[in-house]
Amino acid sequence: MSGAPADFLRLGGRVAVVTGGGRNIGRACALRLAQAGAQVVVADVVEANAQEVVREIEAAGGQALALPLDIAKLDSVQAMVDAACAHFGTVHILVNNAAKFSSLTYKAMDEIPLDEWDEVIHTNITGSFYCARQALPHMKRAGWGRIINVSSGTYRMGRPLFLHYVSTKAAMMGMSRSMARELGPHGITVNTVLPGVVLHGLQSSRLPEDYKAMIQGMQCIPQPLDCDALADAVAFLSSDAARFITGQELAVDGGLTHGG
Repeated sequence: MSGAPADFLRLGGRVAVVTGGGRNIGRACALRLAQAGAQVVVADVVEANAQEVVREIEAAGGQALALPLDIAKLDSVQAMVDAACAHFGTVHILVNNAAKFSSLTYKAMDEIPLDEWDEVIHTNITGSFYCARQALPHMKRAGWGRIINVSSGTYRMGRPLFLHYVSTKAAMMGMSRSMARELGPHGITVNTVLPGVVLHGLQSSRLPEDYKAMIQGMQCIPQPLDCDALADAVAFLSSDAARFITGQELAVDGGLTHGG
């Protein structure tokens, strides 16, 4: 062994970009990566949220930078990556967490407006592709990289009334596996995290109490899932401990979809 196991989980000297890093899962990931020693770029469409997370990181002794980001716009993605590299020198880790979700409402598939369908597909899939594509040259130059795509357990469950969102999260699996094949020779791993039902904020308010109880009862671990559990998984996949893991799907859902 080249070091103690704990050393494998340290991210000192690494620069991580977390998209959608201003709240919920993204916030938890940014805080956890900073705790592990990474310099963190908190990128969010609401820059004020990103700045608040940066203040939390800096208050704990970490280094972070807040940047505005609309992943649906290539020029915004490029500006974010350029600013991250100007400030920290490069990008080693990309957590593709941002997605169009909170503004969506439940609709039957034949009631989804076609422009809304196009917007969700473009933002969630093309936007994640933009982020990976623009960060890629920096990872290639370093000969080391981690791309963690945040999908969703909804694709395994076939969740109804959310067809456009669920379709993008399923598509992310194929994108991740293909990227893993292509980028492995460059020392870059690509994996996907599948969150279960995280009962926070808007997500919690949307769901009836009996549905929440049903979901928790279906889990092997019958406890509420929190964002910190997802952040721990992302930090692991970002570390040298996961250096030989790529093209994989890691469901962090208490066993909700373990048969999927």
